[in-house]
Amino acid sequence: MEYVDVKFLNQISPFEWFVDENGNAAVKINVKSHLIEVFKKHKNDGFECCGYDWCTIIMLYINEKMKKDLLSFDYDPDNENVIIISKNQVALKEFSLNFRKDYDNTHLIESLMSQVDYRL
Repeated sequence: MEYVDVKFLNQISPFEWFVDENGNAAVKINVKSHLIEVFKKHKNDGFECCGYDWCTIIMLYINEKMKKDLLSFDYDPDNENVIIISKNQVALKEFSLNFRKDYDNTHLIESLMSQVDYRL
């Protein structure tokens, strides 16, 4: 099991990190009101600023930035959160650190949003 120190937890805050008794790691991201203005701007494209929207954005992010680890993660979105789960703690730590740095990057998030077509 990978050791997680306080410095790492501070670096990914406000994301929350968990490890279960089997060594599976999870990062929980509360997304309900994050970048709400960006989501309002894209409401007509089908975005609502919920965990399901963010899950799609996160999968695109991982596909672009960490393609080799794409299949290492499972996703559990709900209305307010996204939880990313993995047996590969190293890859999940890397994702958590990188995505936390990009989490407030409006330009990047909108670029990822532009790749999604919710309209059928």
